[in-house]
Amino acid sequence: MMRKSKCEICKKEFDYFSVILPFCKECIIKHFKDIKDTLYKIHKKSREKFELSFPKEKETGIKCGLCARECIIKEGERGFCGLRINKERKLINYGTQEKGFCSFYYDPLPTNCVADWVCKGHKAYGKYNLAVFYETCSLNCLFCQNYRFRYTKPWKDVSSSVDELIKALNPSVFCVCFFGGDPTTQALNSLKVAEEAIKRNIVVCYESNGMWNKKILEKILEVVKESGGILKFDIKAYSPEIYYALTGYDGKRVYENFEFACKYLGDLSSEHLCVSTLMVPGYIDEYEILKISEFIANLNPNIPYALLAFAPHFEMRDTRTTYYREAERFYHIAKEKGIKNVRIGNVFLLR
Repeated sequence: MMRKSKCEICKKEFDYFSVILPFCKECIIKHFKDIKDTLYKIHKKSREKFELSFPKEKETGIKCGLCARECIIKEGERGFCGLRINKERKLINYGTQEKGFCSFYYDPLPTNCVADWVCKGHKAYGKYNLAVFYETCSLNCLFCQNYRFRYTKPWKDVSSSVDELIKALNPSVFCVCFFGGDPTTQALNSLKVAEEAIKRNIVVCYESNGMWNKKILEKILEVVKESGGILKFDIKAYSPEIYYALTGYDGKRVYENFEFACKYLGDLSSEHLCVSTLMVPGYIDEYEILKISEFIANLNPNIPYALLAFAPHFEMRDTRTTYYREAERFYHIAKEKGIKNVRIGNVFLLR
């Protein structure tokens, strides 16, 4: 029998609850102002064990423009991703264009990337994808599937030279995909590698949470367009309250960046953009999928949309998986709202 727990506010029982997040979706939205500080503390605590900070929005300090989060970093403290510290009123960088915190490996094609059913690598049998995993991130997803990157400490650990990645671009590599963690925090490092990849006719793709610095986003869009690659936006939720509860950020700049990307690429947006949403039980429901689908369709209904089955992990490892009936309903909602190319991913996780 499925375990049920009560929401701390309304006292109703739900089968999707996690100990880390004891509020139902309805109560998070309805009482957000009252519980925002509690949600902040939940995220802050989950980061402290990895020595990662969570700067508040209205701190006094230096503004970092590395990504869309734009941390205000106090003297002597590090930014959200851990790549910058305010030292004597100057931002010191641990990660740069020449050095990054990442790991990489060769993945035989076709592989299981989020956009695999629409990317060129899907038919590149015998070739490899160079998968570059950046070990920093601009969000704090409580359900993170790759949370172990948080053990990397840029202020202590030794970085990798960009030359190592460039040397890995051998003739067997058909495409390179930057993911993580997230590439938004180490975008300049990725662009250095991407420049070399393009010279060698290698396709360049990104899987991101969409938290891009806008000027850098323009360069990323040029890279994927020139190489024939895809930029994936993982849109976590529609309601800003749910976005914040799940990730520690309200999602505003993600939506702004995606709209900018669509307008920048114009008719090519369906060729070089892809969206995914993780179907987190209870929080990502019909309303969230409906509104995200409307948002995408209003920009370009041909943009591929992947609905990903949820696997319990990290702080939400005691949450149930997505039900098959939920995924099927969400699929039809996306289609009804005008999305032409919808796919359910990680089907093997559905119950």
